[in-house]
Amino acid sequence: MTTPQEQNPLAVEPDKSSQDEIKKKPSSYLEYLQQALENHAIQQINNSLQKATQAINVIAEHDLLNKDDEHRGRDFFFSFSNLYILEILGLAKQILGMREKDIARLQTQDVRVKVERYSSVDFNLTFLDGEGLLAKQEAIQKELAEGVFWKIFTQLSKQHTPDTTTPMSEQAIKLADNPVLNALYFISLSMMSDGYGLRNQLKEQPLEDSAKALLLEAFEDKVVRNNDQTVKQVVFDLAIGVKLIFFPSTKVVNLDNLLNIGWHLAISSSIADNMLERANQAPDSACEAFINRPTGVQLIEALQYAKLRFSREFEEFLIKGRSRSFSDRFGGPYTEISRLLAKILWSGDLSKISSIFINQENMIPKHEELKALAEYPNQDQGLCALQDILLQLLERDENDRASDIEITKEAIQLSDGACFDITTYYCSALEYGQLYQKIINGHLFLIKTHGANTLINVKPILFNGLWLPKGSLFISPNNDDQFAFLRLTPFVFDNREEMLAAFGTEIIKAETNGKNAMDVVNYRNNISPQ
Repeated sequence: MTTPQEQNPLAVEPDKSSQDEIKKKPSSYLEYLQQALENHAIQQINNSLQKATQAINVIAEHDLLNKDDEHRGRDFFFSFSNLYILEILGLAKQILGMREKDIARLQTQDVRVKVERYSSVDFNLTFLDGEGLLAKQEAIQKELAEGVFWKIFTQLSKQHTPDTTTPMSEQAIKLADNPVLNALYFISLSMMSDGYGLRNQLKEQPLEDSAKALLLEAFEDKVVRNNDQTVKQVVFDLAIGVKLIFFPSTKVVNLDNLLNIGWHLAISSSIADNMLERANQAPDSACEAFINRPTGVQLIEALQYAKLRFSREFEEFLIKGRSRSFSDRFGGPYTEISRLLAKILWSGDLSKISSIFINQENMIPKHEELKALAEYPNQDQGLCALQDILLQLLERDENDRASDIEITKEAIQLSDGACFDITTYYCSALEYGQLYQKIINGHLFLIKTHGANTLINVKPILFNGLWLPKGSLFISPNNDDQFAFLRLTPFVFDNREEMLAAFGTEIIKAETNGKNAMDVVNYRNNISPQ
């Protein structure tokens, strides 16, 4: 197997700093992909810090500082950053003094506006004249860039090396010295909320007091203590695997004093955290990337054995979690591969396999190459399930349409987000009493009515000339007892380890939601024979 970039290009290009992380030329396709995954993780960390150092631009480019040329006005909440901008414009006191439902025209040295006070928490503002807005934006940008916190943070970001912790800043910062600016920094970096939960307090006290309240609440929530209950550090997550750490300059016991002591800052990051596979719409649900899990490792070894590799688009999907042709909203790598096999079964077009697997010439794999892949000896149940279907597709008589259930003639279109949470949905259906047994042509299925109506077979089934394993996912497009095979599900397997090896974060996300895939497996296995 050759792996140089010109023969095996990845859509993921390491940036300049990533080049220093490449220690040696990869000796195998697996090592090549793992190295690409690590390079991408390094790039993610660098990109996250670069983006963070531009975060204060959000305040200077705030909607309240952008004149609406069409005079239609915009709706705003009384958040901390909104009140800060209103105070800069000289409008805060007047707008806060308006009664609900009032409409007024206000003028300051810089702007002329129309304000409609909706309620105690929101208002509408229309600029009638905003000649002074640009100057205000520039002044705010300059003030934010000159703050002590921001200078320290920017310097630490520039000197940070991924997978390390920077030395603590020599200079300490006391948050109470400039609480308004520090609150804006925290908001810009998403280290605390914008004060939506404190609207009443924000309006009833000076902005500086509101800033202190918000900062103290944010700090108290992130405190890490020593065994003697003194404060060890305060840790904020800036991005996946990237943390901003505050170290106290003196011994701290009383949390009420957190804003009045000096803090030294440091930045730490973890490459390993950025290499994890994370569930769609649930970044806290994470596990090893597919190429590092047993099924993925065995598949990549099988590809090398067959002198095949993944397509460039699928390599990008494996590394980034998405690409132009693949999206994590449709599921992980194993799901995508089984869905591709389902498409080939429905269409009879084996050339579709090149969207995921290609040979050394970047061409559609030859029959003997795919057969070598399908026959690669291994004991991984996830790979064996894919191999069995692939081998049947290769040896299938195109005229063989034998099926235990009727095959739909309808084209199947999957909506965005379809099928990713099958495990969660089936577990929920069982929990809520919406998972039913249904016999179709003498074959037992479990059908769920929680979410989209789909069903899985309890025993292997002959479908469109192929034997599909238990736990295969079907749908009846028109609910007329004609069916389409969509993909394999974790219920193909009888234990969590094999489910996790193949489906990864689909299992983790279900467990994060309090579900247990084995409940469905045990329910299925305990059904009395029909």
